[in-house]
Amino acid sequence: MRQSAVRPARVTILGWLYLVAAVLTVLSGAMGWAAFTIIRQHAGGNAPLWPPSVLGRLLFQHFGELTLAQIAIASFVGVAAVQFLRLRPWARAVLEGATWFTLAYTLAFGVFWELAWTHGPWSAPETPTAFLIVGAIMGVAITVAIGGVVGMLLWLLRSETVRQAMTNSRRTD
Repeated sequence: MRQSAVRPARVTILGWLYLVAAVLTVLSGAMGWAAFTIIRQHAGGNAPLWPPSVLGRLLFQHFGELTLAQIAIASFVGVAAVQFLRLRPWARAVLEGATWFTLAYTLAFGVFWELAWTHGPWSAPETPTAFLIVGAIMGVAITVAIGGVVGMLLWLLRSETVRQAMTNSRRTD
């Protein structure tokens, strides 16, 4: 951080949150890629027939590429988080873009969860109704909870305190 720029606590907290999240996401992607590689080797190089949906099979067949993309994107977010801590204005825009993407993904996954839960193999007629209701409620609750946290991050990134810190840092460059 430059000597003449003062970094507000909000920027410090946000920067470290994004950095930790990026590191954990890189580790998650690496573990997912490793597990998928082992599963594929044991399946003779073929993707198993699970999940039963066409979209699910398509995603599973490209899971390796998706995890590598996850690692690359999370690495970029990590770099942006470090630059955000250094009050680089472009880093706020990158983090905000990544956060909007995360919110869209969270909402899309919530819809996917509800559709999969109500139309998946576990929604057979013999499945207890209470099980289906609890699963659907859980999906909504998780989507709302994660969406709320991500929304709060967006609100903080767009706050006057953060914007002002980035604007002031431009003047000291």
